[in-house]
Amino acid sequence: MSSYKNTRICYLPDHVIVRDVQNVLNAEGGGETKADQAIRGRITYTAGVFMEYVEALTRVRSSGRVNLGRYPYGM
Repeated sequence: MSSYKNTRICYLPDHVIVRDVQNVLNAEGGGETKADQAIRGRITYTAGVFMEYVEALTRVRSSGRVNLGRYPYGM
């Protein structure tokens, strides 16, 4: 585990590692190779998960439970 001072880290369960980057994600519309299709699918999936976190954490912040005036720096 690693973190930095004065942050509110929220680790996400998904990440994307793009290997052979020179040969994927280049063509408009994509889907030229199986590798390209796979990485585009993973990016779409992970972006969807990330957007769910955005919605959930927006509700947390707007709930009033987060007091940025009193505790502005996280850990």
